[in-house]
Amino acid sequence: MPETQTDHGGVGTIEGSSVAHIVTKEDQMIGYVEGREVTALCGYKFVPSRDPESLPRCSPCLLEYYNSTGVEWT
Repeated sequence: MPETQTDHGGVGTIEGSSVAHIVTKEDQMIGYVEGREVTALCGYKFVPSRDPESLPRCSPCLLEYYNSTGVEWT
């Protein structure tokens, strides 16, 4: 898992609520610039379309980030 990850991946729905997913910086750029579908750390696939800063982070993405880096998302 790359060390360069960000939460600017986009918005998706898990368990009925809107959350901000975590994607790699490379996928973030591909999604925003080229409008292509990206895959979040939790496996959710989406095309980023808005700023997710005001949304809570996706719990499965946070867990995957921690499991792959040993560091909690801040």
